[in-house]
Amino acid sequence: MVFPACSGLKYLPAGEKLYTGSEVILVPTNKLDKKENKFIQNIEKTAIRPNPNQVIFGMRPKLWMYVKAGENPTGKIKKWLKDKGEAPVLLSSIKPAVTADLIDAKIFNIGIFNGYTESKIVEKGLTGKIIYTSYIHDRYKIKKVTYAVSDDSISLLIQKEKNNSIIKKGEDYNLGTLKNERIRIDAILKNKGYFYFDPDFLLFKADTSKINHSVTLQLTLKDSVPQDALTAYRINKVTIDQGEQTEMSIRSS
Repeated sequence: MVFPACSGLKYLPAGEKLYTGSEVILVPTNKLDKKENKFIQNIEKTAIRPNPNQVIFGMRPKLWMYVKAGENPTGKIKKWLKDKGEAPVLLSSIKPAVTADLIDAKIFNIGIFNGYTESKIVEKGLTGKIIYTSYIHDRYKIKKVTYAVSDDSISLLIQKEKNNSIIKKGEDYNLGTLKNERIRIDAILKNKGYFYFDPDFLLFKADTSKINHSVTLQLTLKDSVPQDALTAYRINKVTIDQGEQTEMSIRSS
């Protein structure tokens, strides 16, 4: 008698089912090792929202607390129950098609450019879950990185530091790595006086090959970069007053 009450199912609105979570299934074109399989699944799971109600030993005490308090609790105890409880996550509130699109966007960012995900609702009694099946191929790998930065001074600085790039030939494509590389280059430029530069001014263009699942990257500047961002600033003079405060002025090169 206690179990069905604490499971929260007894108090669901008429015609509704409780969402109990999602499952991710990968269907690869080639066999994945365990490490790669787990990595891709974890990436996909970050796209799945919302989380289901908390379950402890098959029961949902926080859900029970919420519904037991009622819609408009008045006493201190019921208000406390409402505050500490969880509203039911209903299956009808889940949008599987939207989540499938988000999953595809997530795996695109790690080099699965032509994958796609299908969703299926599985109902059981008063509960339901979603199964997401992703059809994927091998991740694209970096074949080469070229540089076509239009500003000669900035291009020279980037070329001098290209051996320290975190983008490595032969490694899997990963959008996060590209973003971190832009931040690395921005730090170099800032250190050379380009105070108004921004990582977003750098653009990676990708040329992919389906034959061997490779991608060639070209680093460029965006078309509309402010002139201040392309100007290196240098120290002009330093003034030290009696209050031991230092005043520095800069000038553009």
